[in-house]
Amino acid sequence: MRLCMPIVLAVLLVPGTSILAVIHEVNMHGGAPFESIGEAVAAASDGDTVLVWPGVYVGANNREIDFGSKNLRLESAGGQSQTTIDCGFEGRALVLSDPAIDYRTVISGFSFYNGYAWSSPEDGGGAIVCYQASPIIEYCYFAYCSGTFGGAIKLLYSDAIIRY
Repeated sequence: MRLCMPIVLAVLLVPGTSILAVIHEVNMHGGAPFESIGEAVAAASDGDTVLVWPGVYVGANNREIDFGSKNLRLESAGGQSQTTIDCGFEGRALVLSDPAIDYRTVISGFSFYNGYAWSSPEDGGGAIVCYQASPIIEYCYFAYCSGTFGGAIKLLYSDAIIRY
């Protein structure tokens, strides 16, 4: 028994892992702790999940959402046909720009509409920009997103995985 305990402790104390991951629910209609995606992402810690209930998410707290250095799972509860982030041509939805963001960050099951990234000649990724970040982006739909480089997604120094 004494030999097993140090091994278990070593496994539980590996840097960059979360033992107590939390699910932060977002529902624009109320009934959840958060009504905007940005508020839930800001409250989340590395390894947490932000679960977004069906609806069309608009407004300042639902665009230009920066994960910082946190690896999060941003997931739609209803899938891309029921959960939309509409940027209203006022910016992009997600900014992932920290090298600490890797395959542990997953964006799953959203429709992204009307993303806009034209503020500078280097700008791009009307819906999502990944600069030195390498998340997994899966089961997402993009429409009417535009940018100087990369209409929907701009990957720069990124090993992101995109799958449908």
